[in-house]
Amino acid sequence: MTPVRQQIVWVPIFAIVLVAAAAPQPQIAANGVVNAASNAPVGRPNSSIAQGSIFTIYGSNLGPSSNPALAYPLETTLGGVSVQVNSGSTALNAIPIFVGPKQINAILSGSTPIDASATLTVTYNGQTGNAVSFQVIANSFGIFTVNSTGFGAGIITRATNQLYSVNSPANPGNTATIWGTGIGASPGDDGSAPPQQIDMPNLPLSVYVGSQMATVTYRGRSEFTGEDQINFVVPSGITGCYVPVAVEIGNVVSNFVTMPIAPPGQSCPNPAMLYPNVLTGNITLTRSTTIGATTSTTDSGEADFGPFPQVYGNPLFLPAGTCIGGTIVQAFEIRAPFQLDAGPAITITGPNGSQQLLASAFYSAKLGGGSGANAQPLYLSAGAYTVSGPGGTEVGPFSQNFTIPQPLTWTNQGDITTVDRSAGLDITWTGGDPNGTVQITGDFVSFLCDAKISAQHFTIPAFVLLSLPPSSGTSTDLMLSATSTTAFTASGISTGNINSVVTIVKNVTYR
Repeated sequence: MTPVRQQIVWVPIFAIVLVAAAAPQPQIAANGVVNAASNAPVGRPNSSIAQGSIFTIYGSNLGPSSNPALAYPLETTLGGVSVQVNSGSTALNAIPIFVGPKQINAILSGSTPIDASATLTVTYNGQTGNAVSFQVIANSFGIFTVNSTGFGAGIITRATNQLYSVNSPANPGNTATIWGTGIGASPGDDGSAPPQQIDMPNLPLSVYVGSQMATVTYRGRSEFTGEDQINFVVPSGITGCYVPVAVEIGNVVSNFVTMPIAPPGQSCPNPAMLYPNVLTGNITLTRSTTIGATTSTTDSGEADFGPFPQVYGNPLFLPAGTCIGGTIVQAFEIRAPFQLDAGPAITITGPNGSQQLLASAFYSAKLGGGSGANAQPLYLSAGAYTVSGPGGTEVGPFSQNFTIPQPLTWTNQGDITTVDRSAGLDITWTGGDPNGTVQITGDFVSFLCDAKISAQHFTIPAFVLLSLPPSSGTSTDLMLSATSTTAFTASGISTGNINSVVTIVKNVTYR
């Protein structure tokens, strides 16, 4: 088949703020060799550089202040810059396609031997810099993103060369194209001419949209050396503004990106933009349980009054039943950038009496629990509560009744101590608000899954777990967080929510 030709994706590959070089000798930064699309940090399972792929070198004094024009045949020297690679017993040159003082993008030859300890150096105007190590493997795919960071909205397009967006989402049944690099070696990787567009149906490649495997119709090079495209059919049964998308080749999983999907004729309003300059209130009451050598439970509360955080690609907006992975903690923020005055304290009244969240940088208080000599009786029992505020100079008085449901109980946590990353992991629970949601995270938010509490179980797919590195030395976390939300109103804010949250965290080992 003839793949769809699209050219808009080269902007994020070359985009860079140029500054003048300070010294003639190039210096590659520590861990400064990464996939040009995913920017996967060195040490992650998808951080190796695939044969024939585009990779990025970060550092200083790497090249000229302006990038020369690029045309076929591509050369091994660009703007006085060359990149030398030693892999196994083979020495060869990469093909630079963008050069600047702090960044080089280059194409690794498809004939580069696979090597866990390859090295490369940069030479600029006759000066050769330090050598750095990196890994060369057969396949390690990265998806280009709109913001060029490797996370957030992916560069996923329709047949008419248009990027899918929240205002122009994909529809189930559409053929879409993922743009990236790292599919593996392909004929024409020498850069002498545009590469052949050859489908690679025998490649063990899967595309996941949400948690569904999509039908792939083409996987191979685009019309530029090193750049790959994957054509797939958008599956039915999944819609949302931030539907996760990932590509797996063998057991190596790409960065996770998102794409918008909606029924035909419908737009997808961006939840992060519903309140761009609107003032909101969020009161959160949390029961946290940590399971380890001993088990400790703490009740706490906090409140934020201020502008809705400006977030894009926020994992909090994942459709239920989906996951996103690959060190995503930096992709979202939930605290308002500044706080409004809602009075000196917020009062919580329930079955166990009254407590107050006191004003500071934001409203907060420990409400009970803990361990040892500082342990207090737990406060956030299931039952009827009232939250009230006297009002301040910016937020008016309010009072709202709400119910804390029976707490969620993680029923199979005792059976989970070691997690096989190559197999799915089923999590089961009881209790919680049947209309609420539960988030499952692990390895310091290296993955996040959203599920409905009413489902009472969720299976974390293997491709999500494979995005984590194996545990090294010490165990890391696996956490459930269930949320029930009640709205409240007050003058000075447009929307308000009372969130009852239960979190349960346990240390596990990922193998």
